Amino acid sequence: MLNFDRKKFVKKTLSQKIPIQAKSLQVPTGEIYVVGGFTRPGKVSDFEVLRDCFRIDRQLTVAPQERMEVARFGSPLALVHSRFLLALGGFTTKGDQTMECEAFDTRTNHWFRLAALPFPVANTTAVVMNNQHVYVLPGKQTKKSPAFLMMSVLDCGHPSMLRGDPNSREFGYSMGQHNWGYIEIANQDFIKAFPVAAIQLN
Repeated sequence: MLNFDRKKFVKKTLSQKIPIQAKSLQVPTGEIYVVGGFTRPGKVSDFEVLRDCFRIDRQLTVAPQERMEVARFGSPLALVHSRFLLALGGFTTKGDQTMECEAFDTRTNHWFRLAALPFPVANTTAVVMNNQHVYVLPGKQTKKSPAFLMMSVLDCGHPSMLRGDPNSREFGYSMGQHNWGYIEIANQDFIKAFPVAAIQLN
């Protein structure tokens, strides 16, 4: 981790090992969530994709959270409404990608389904604008990918559209009714640049 006082990276030991190719994202309260990944329980050829989700607090304590429905790794993550962590696509095996998406409510420790992506995607980045618009970059292309290059787009809706008790497990379910759209990318240099990384600049 980066120690800002000492202005250099220092080694810290976590209370639990993080899976291979798991994805992580930090929320405004400071915790880091780690999603998916895989392990090699025996030989190098052994391969177990995980549904796991962990929360790392400021003391670097790793706490298991509710598990996803779909085991995945290399899945882009996004945070919307400062509360819901989205796991978008990813690999389900060494060579197979998924379109399935899920959202994790960091307040109630609960996963629920979202609309599926237009096409499978993995090894890429998701960017969130205005805390509700999610853009997923093209990433690694496969045989199931479209003939053209595209960016998937999801509008999760304004927070005022979320109905019910904010402390209930069903509070974010209305986001599952929103479908993905896409934007075609004309710049062919993206094909030479996968996997793609992006960051939002305010």
